Order: sequence, then structure tokens, then C-alpha cells
Amino acid sequence: MYTTEDFIKAEKQERARFTVFLSVSALFVLLIVLSFALRIKLLTMGLTIVWGFFAIFFLSMYYMPVLHYKKTLHLIRDGRKREVKGLIKDIGHDKIIRDNIECTQITVKTGEDRHGDDEVLLYLDSKKQLPAQVGDSLSFTLFDRFICDYRAE
Repeated sequence: MYTTEDFIKAEKQERARFTVFLSVSALFVLLIVLSFALRIKLLTMGLTIVWGFFAIFFLSMYYMPVLHYKKTLHLIRDGRKREVKGLIKDIGHDKIIRDNIECTQITVKTGEDRHGDDEVLLYLDSKKQLPAQVGDSLSFTLFDRFICDYRAE
């Protein structure tokens, strides 16, 4: 399900966003140093405050989600995986955030336990599509609860 192109795309996107952050930050530092050299105290303080707000906002809203996605992709590729076979009972329509990744919930019936049905809640990356419907029987390769790969049974 995940290809080398997905990893390359995530790496390029992370690098591009960090480059934008460094470029804007370099401009702010240049302006701060210039206003400090000209001894304009109010402008120096204002630019420093604006730069701080920019850094916090940009890193938390624009850069960190891409970094978390890239790290999760590497964990999915290199991490410990397990196989689960089951019947799809429900595919959620809402997007949720799980480990800082936007996902779709999928409920899978994996068998019977002593209390009745044994259901597992799995998460599919919202950038990927599951070409299956409720009632289909699939075999999933999982990392934690993230679907890495699937195939029909």
C-alpha cells in the first residue's frame, strides 16, 4: 500500500517546509539585527515578538504535522508488524487524529471470544483508500493499529 514514492514525497515536503521556515526566520533575524544596530529598541522588541509568534504558529501548524507523518511512515516501513484476518463491520466517515495523523476508523470482526464478537478498531491513513466495503473479508498487515497493507482472503 505504501510505496517508495510516498516516502520520497513526505521527505521532500518536510524539507520544503523547513526551508521556508529557515528563509523567513533568516529575514526576521536580519531585520532584528539591523534594528538593534540602529538602536531602535521598540522595533527590535516588536520584531522579536512577531518572530516568536511566527515560529510557534508555523512549526506547530505547518511543519510538525508533516514531520509526524514522515516519522509514522518510517515506523510503518521499519517497525514491527503483525497480521490480522477479519471481516469489515464498519468504515467510519469522519476523519480523526490518531498519533498526529489524520485517519479513518475501520472496525473489523476478527473472530469470536468468550464474550461474543471480537472486534478490533483499525486506522487507515486518510491519504489512502481502502477498495473494500462493509462485509468484505480481508487480511491486514498492521503496525500498532495502523493498516500498512491489506489483501483479499
